[in-house]
Amino acid sequence: MGGLRGKLLVALIIYFAGFGSAIYYQAPALEGPEITRHQMSEGKTSGKKDVITRGEVAAKKVHEDLLKFYSFAEEKASKVGALIKARLDEQ
Repeated sequence: MGGLRGKLLVALIIYFAGFGSAIYYQAPALEGPEITRHQMSEGKTSGKKDVITRGEVAAKKVHEDLLKFYSFAEEKASKVGALIKARLDEQ
């Protein structure tokens, strides 16, 4: 019975640590560096218009990286498809 209690205790600690981490991650930041959409598009540091956060900048970067990955994967998939088709034609 002691082993079951220990496993339950460890499981509860891990569960609540994950839950606490998720809440901390989702909480809005009180302060942080912000840039504006105008600054981002024109590379300027003056003029505050629509304020965007580091998270939005990171999201844009991830979106661009995913588009690059999709195009790379599509290209490789077409090459592999052509290779498989050639191998099947040989047989």
